[in-house]
Amino acid sequence: MRGGAEMRRGDGKLQLWTIQSLAAWQELERDGVLWCRPVVAEIAFLAAYQWMRDEMIARIGPPPHEDAYPLWAWYHWHGDHQPKPDMRYSGQLPPGTPGMRIEFSIPAEQVVLSDFILWHHVLNGWYLGESLADDAAFELERQRRGLRYPMGHTKKDGDLEGRVRDSWQRIFALNWVDPDQYLSLPLQEKSVQATLWEVRREQVLKAELFYGKGKWDA
Repeated sequence: MRGGAEMRRGDGKLQLWTIQSLAAWQELERDGVLWCRPVVAEIAFLAAYQWMRDEMIARIGPPPHEDAYPLWAWYHWHGDHQPKPDMRYSGQLPPGTPGMRIEFSIPAEQVVLSDFILWHHVLNGWYLGESLADDAAFELERQRRGLRYPMGHTKKDGDLEGRVRDSWQRIFALNWVDPDQYLSLPLQEKSVQATLWEVRREQVLKAELFYGKGKWDA
């Protein structure tokens, strides 16, 4: 796996958790495999998902299903002291909606790990600077040229669009901490997400039913 991550892998496998709807779990039970179809991706973030899809192809190879999109899971939900997602928190699923927290083990070479917080730069088309000074300098140049966010998902603005896309590679460098410790947290504090092409039934270690809590802002 490329990307600068130095993570615990044990026997060459990663222990992950994915939050899925009850219908998705039933599909996994019925078909023996779960993968993400493009219609599942939110339209507003489709360009970001396509970028991640392209990165996955470059890092772990093409998907076993031709039109598959990234399937999301957690490696560290809230730092290395709390790896699995806590179902007592809101935001996992709409309130009252049944879902499944699926724990599974998968070969590390089938997974791309990235910084969940920094992933929001990709979702929003923001520049991810090397430091606060770099970030500020880019912002001044963007404003001087009269360019608007989001950026990076097209090539219409030339070199600045390219700089935005290149900056997103930092989400995969899990040991990277910016000098101000403002943009990126130390590794042990990071929320680390995982993207993969599919989960197979034989990889599942545990599946737990839960119901969405609290407010839902999606």
